Amino acid sequence: MINSVGVYIATVGKLSPSRAFIGLFKVPAVYTIPLAFIVRASQVELPLALWRPIELMSSAAIPCMLLVLGMQIGNSGFPKHLGLLSITTGLRLIVSPAIAFFFAHALGLSGAAFQAGIIEAAVPTAVITSIIALEFDIDPTYVTSAILVTTLLSPITLTPLLALLGA
Repeated sequence: MINSVGVYIATVGKLSPSRAFIGLFKVPAVYTIPLAFIVRASQVELPLALWRPIELMSSAAIPCMLLVLGMQIGNSGFPKHLGLLSITTGLRLIVSPAIAFFFAHALGLSGAAFQAGIIEAAVPTAVITSIIALEFDIDPTYVTSAILVTTLLSPITLTPLLALLGA
């Protein structure tokens, strides 16, 4: 979702709607995820010469994102916009899981699905948001600060949430 709707919403504030839409195609996940679903559904076995590079790139994705995040943190300095950052952190770590709790109940989820939905909503801001912010020049310093702060504070909110959910 962040690779499509999220990118569009973030870029439409800086670009025209048509240019923001075209910008979506700068994000490889927009076309690789549907292609992966098609290949998986058709049960086509990819040749090793094609599969191995895909596997290597997928294994390198998280380390590369963390490297970029580390460089962004190093360049960011002390977080600016502390008030806005506090609101972002509260929304991500407290409000988001509360909303997920109500949606999970409304959808009739139970057990592991109920727990997973709420925990997913309570985790820190994803590293991919920093990459997207950097690529589209959408205040990458602020986004990196949000990732850092939500990651540092998440044990304070996730620990009681996990205990409450019995996870």
